[in-house]
Amino acid sequence: MSRKKKIERNDKSLYVLMIVLLVVLLLLMFGLLFKKLTVGSNYYNVESRLKKVSTYQFNKDPDYETVGWLRVQGTNIDYPIIYTDDQSKGYPLVDDGYVWTRAPHGRYQNVINLDGHNLYNLGKNIKLHSDDFNKLEELMDFVYYDFAKKNLYFQVTIDGKERLYKIFSVAFDYSYDSLMYKDEGYEDENELREHIDLLKGKSIYKYDVDVDTNDDIISIRTCSKLYGIDSNYDFIVSGRLLRKGESIDAYSIKRSKNYAEVDELLKEGDDYDEEENV
Repeated sequence: MSRKKKIERNDKSLYVLMIVLLVVLLLLMFGLLFKKLTVGSNYYNVESRLKKVSTYQFNKDPDYETVGWLRVQGTNIDYPIIYTDDQSKGYPLVDDGYVWTRAPHGRYQNVINLDGHNLYNLGKNIKLHSDDFNKLEELMDFVYYDFAKKNLYFQVTIDGKERLYKIFSVAFDYSYDSLMYKDEGYEDENELREHIDLLKGKSIYKYDVDVDTNDDIISIRTCSKLYGIDSNYDFIVSGRLLRKGESIDAYSIKRSKNYAEVDELLKEGDDYDEEENV
């Protein structure tokens, strides 16, 4: 083989190698970008949360046990999950952000309900962020369609494991009549199915997420005054545990028929008295 042909062959091999390396690099960049878009910057290292769960002491009261940790994608919600046997203690108003579960530690069913305060983001002028927010105020961000499209997951560290939940419902419910929360558990599969159907039926979005009675489900609830200062509505974001072998990816979300009413209330907020929005 002539020297010229050898050089041409080497140049061709080098060219092919460069193309391959470029493709690999692009795939890696795309993968990182895709993970950032689908999981978000709030994705955390489980070891750091396990340490927080084991060392965090809520309100310096030994009756409160830190049983887990919640983080909601796209928000500042990065709080311990608190439980106490003494239900008379209720939900104290302290500076710390936290969520509360009535499910005793070690007896978690496939449905866990988490409650938390919303002290500032009440009314119709719902803000995406404020320096005053230190409870579940930013959970209300999910009323905005553009926000909900970008933020599809929340994370829970519980029982020593990291759990990723796919959001399948964002709903308002009249708190005094709510069937969405049954802290003592569900008697049978039919009752649990009713619970799932209710969450999906009242959702302001339609998520392309299959949910059945075998799934682990977590609902995060806080109060809302979107329907009026004197109203008693809860705002509830629900997700189901990522199934074994299921990839972390984006999935479709559309406004449901329930969104129209919420959208009208949000538009009224343009002329809403800011002083009433607390």
